[in-house]
Amino acid sequence: MAKITFSIFIIVPMVGLSLAADTLGTNSSIRRGETLVSSDLTFELGFFTPGNSSMSYLGIWYKFSPNTVVWVANKNNPLVDHNGVLAFNNAGNLVVLNQSSGVVWSSTMPRVLQNPIAQLLNSGNLVLRDNSVSSSDEAYSWQSFDYPSDTLLASMKLVLNLKTGFERRLTPWKSMDDPSPGDYVHVLNYSQGLPQYEVVQVHGHSKKYRTGHWNGVQFVGVPFVETRAVVFLFVYNETEISYMFEVQDRQLSAMMKLNSLGVLQLFVLNRSRSATWNVMLEFPRDVCDLYGRCGANAICSGTLCECVKGFMPRSPDEWVVLNFSNGCKRTLPTNCSKGEGFWEIKKVKLPDVLEVTLNRSMSLKECKDECLKNCSCTAYANSDIRGGGSGCLMWFGDLIDMRAIEEGNRVQTLYVRVSASELDQEKSLLLTWQRRFDIVIGIARGLLYLHCDSKLQVIHRDLKASNILLDGDLNPKISDFGLARIFGANEKEARTKRVIGTYGYMAPEYAMDGKFSLKSDIYSFGVLLLEIVSGKKNRGFSHPSHYHNLLGHVSK
Repeated sequence: MAKITFSIFIIVPMVGLSLAADTLGTNSSIRRGETLVSSDLTFELGFFTPGNSSMSYLGIWYKFSPNTVVWVANKNNPLVDHNGVLAFNNAGNLVVLNQSSGVVWSSTMPRVLQNPIAQLLNSGNLVLRDNSVSSSDEAYSWQSFDYPSDTLLASMKLVLNLKTGFERRLTPWKSMDDPSPGDYVHVLNYSQGLPQYEVVQVHGHSKKYRTGHWNGVQFVGVPFVETRAVVFLFVYNETEISYMFEVQDRQLSAMMKLNSLGVLQLFVLNRSRSATWNVMLEFPRDVCDLYGRCGANAICSGTLCECVKGFMPRSPDEWVVLNFSNGCKRTLPTNCSKGEGFWEIKKVKLPDVLEVTLNRSMSLKECKDECLKNCSCTAYANSDIRGGGSGCLMWFGDLIDMRAIEEGNRVQTLYVRVSASELDQEKSLLLTWQRRFDIVIGIARGLLYLHCDSKLQVIHRDLKASNILLDGDLNPKISDFGLARIFGANEKEARTKRVIGTYGYMAPEYAMDGKFSLKSDIYSFGVLLLEIVSGKKNRGFSHPSHYHNLLGHVSK
């Protein structure tokens, strides 16, 4: 019988072999064109050239999106040619070598490993460990997650270790062609024991954006967003302060990047549907998120600025404008006088914690009393909103970087100190425009009756706010006729040597010459009308650019 021989050829693509290689040992190296790939085929490590640059860098990128680089090793020391090599040196450190310049980057491990290996994990983390130790032990001697570039990946923490002082922060690329550190940094601010994250310009240390401090539930300046795509986790304990996010859907990839303009963006990609990254969140979101957008003591809402109660614009001629930045000053300085209180501002991003004191054990009532005792205290709020609120946070000096927040219900209330007079025409806010109109019409009808419909023509001579009584339904009644005069049928005007009444409501001819008539009451009614409309008293009215009363201000 003849023998039949079968020849079976198994063709294994070289690409397939490289995809399975996620580790690098001491006897291997990586050159341009060679890569490490995570076991789930998500991330890839190798040499790349960004944009239009001629320089070469060692980096990590998404395998399915090679232009999306998430980490750069030698960002400060680029390779001028394509002859770079990634390998281990004799000390067990991972190094990037160049034929002409030697070592341009090193992992700089704190201890020497006997049998080191480098592994690119499915998380995108490049780790160094001893090959004799199980990878599941997470006993890493060095990891790329400790040295972020411009990207925060899922399960990667931005952390501050409160015991060692070690900190991770994001730094953007200088440009799309240059991964060296740009002009901004995303960093944790832990002043006054109140953690908040900020985007800060490196030169000059000026802030571009801040989240607001952590209030036990969220950062006060970040609206609460519920999404199935990602979940944000924040840790604040005696050991560390950190935040990270996790992806809930395995079909999704997500990353947070700080771009060269200082904008923090969360990108999400659905690998089963598209190869395009979509921006899910962005900070700053709008002009109101820009730090100190409205100057001191002002709240930004939409694109406009508004002084908080008890403050007035520093530049009256340029009040509600897009580029407003001069801030506001107090109309009446508080000096712990009797009757001072607080104006309640709901749903607001609390001011920056610049000049503050914090007492975590105080109640809100105790906080209010403590603030009233100190003439320098300008505002107060709970430091923690959990369980109905606790802790006392008091501000001293100007209130910086506030914005109105309409989204969600987990934001805070700020209590701003105001004088007794400011607490009053606030009570006037309870009167709607329709109510005010009805009151004005009621007073006018009362005067019409006195002047025309009554059997006897009556001149009131002391028409003012305190002589207008409101019943339970806010219907006005003219009262106090102690100074009233009755005119005869042919009498049109009278004169008195004794001028009696209330300054601010008196007609000029009556105040100066003692002449009074129907016109005197009509003048007083006009003053009263202005007060009802403006919510301000004629006498005692103040303005930064002149010394006129309310009538003078209106006529000006």
